Formats: sequence, C-alpha cells, structure tokens
Amino acid sequence: MEKLLIPAQSDNLFGTMDDHFGRAGWYLVVDTEGTLHAAVPGNADSHHAGIFRMSKELAFQATLTSHMGPGAWQKAQAQGVKIYMLEKPTQILDAIRQYKDGKARLLDSGEDLSCGGNCGH
Repeated sequence: MEKLLIPAQSDNLFGTMDDHFGRAGWYLVVDTEGTLHAAVPGNADSHHAGIFRMSKELAFQATLTSHMGPGAWQKAQAQGVKIYMLEKPTQILDAIRQYKDGKARLLDSGEDLSCGGNCGH
C-alpha cells in the first residue's frame, strides 16, 4: 500500500493541509486508505528539505502539497519521492481522496514550483 507525506496544520487526519510545505506545523505519513502511520512535528530537523532525509525510515513514496520551494523539490527528487500538487490546501482526508481520484498533478520538473521561500502565503 502506498504511503504519502502530507504537510499539515495539526497531528491528525481531521485537520487541514499546511499551505507552506517548508515550514509546516506537522508532516503526516498516511496510506491511501486514510490510515495515519506517523505524525512528525515541524522543527529544525524536518522543515524544508529535512523531512526527505527521513523518507526511507518513514517509508513514504510520494508527497501531496499545494506549495513547495525548489530546495525541497530537489531533495525529494534525490530521494526518489514523487511530488503531487493540489490546487489549494484542503482537509487531509479530502487530499487523499483527490489523490486516489487522479486529481493531484504530478510535478515532474521544478519549473512549476509555487513557492520559493519568502512567498508571503
């Protein structure tokens, strides 16, 4: 079963995605059936590209987000993690549903990144 990494505002499935990937309050590892496998607090170790250093340990294969900067995208690529973009932040369970329904867009190059640090969102 595929596991996804989702930046979140809280440590549970009933919250909302965080719209700033690099400084998310939490990073949730969930499977495509909606089971929470891990909740990693956003801190100096996990912020920005740091969370991708944990990809093997946390066993996630893809990330769902609405904003991501180039540093995080590059680290994800180096770790073999696919990035899927959603149009806007949404509820965690709805994000999983959108992914399963094919509504998340695979970001296959860094050209369409929607954040690069001081983006003001």
